[in-house]
This record gives sequence, C-alpha cells and structure tokens, in this order.
Amino acid sequence: MRNIGARDYRLDLLKAVAITFVLIWHLKPVDVTAIPAPATVFNGILEQIPIVLGIFYYQVTLIGVPLFIIVSLYLFYGKIGADNYFRRKAADGLGAESLIPAPELPERARLWEKASGRKIGIHVGD
Repeated sequence: MRNIGARDYRLDLLKAVAITFVLIWHLKPVDVTAIPAPATVFNGILEQIPIVLGIFYYQVTLIGVPLFIIVSLYLFYGKIGADNYFRRKAADGLGAESLIPAPELPERARLWEKASGRKIGIHVGD
C-alpha cells in the first residue's frame, strides 16, 4: 500500500512523457513523408529513418492520452480513502450539509473493522 502523503516522482515522469507524446502528435514537428531519400553510401541506414519516425509518430505517440488518464486515475483512486477534513470544516463553517452524509474517520474505521474483521489504522494529519 502506498503512502498517500508521499510523492512518487516516477508518476510525474510518466505524466511528462504522456504530455510530450500528445504534444508531438498534435504539433507534428517532423513530417515523416517529406524526408528525402539521401544518395550516399549510407542509403540502407538512412532510408530507415522515415520508417522509424513514422512508427514512432503513428504508433507510439498515440499512447499519450491513455497513459495520462491511467496515471491520473491511479493518483485519484489513491486519495479516495483519505478524509478531507478541510472540506468538512469549510462546509461546517458555511453551515452547509453534505449531500451524502459520511461518518467521521474514527467511526468509519470502526465500521470497517466490524464488517471485515480487520483493524485499520488511522492517522489525522494537519
């Protein structure tokens, strides 16, 4: 189980890669169809560059949006178990009530223990 308060910079890297792929797809910095075939000794190798760029452009960059959505959902679902006491206090301060009443965190931990038979530790931060 991951620590909710800890930041995982690998996820930031994945999101940056996803954003880069989306930008490459939309901005099209290299037109793979306009690369001329060079007439040199390295014809075999250089003729492969448009093919490799085409594969990267038309296949690899298309995973940018799904990758970004998957990482974002992972981060979102990791926060579901966290109780947002700030929102509760702000709602209480405004005299507002929750649309779906939820018991306080200690009460939810007690209900979980009763339902599952397992004790869950709670920690209220600042």
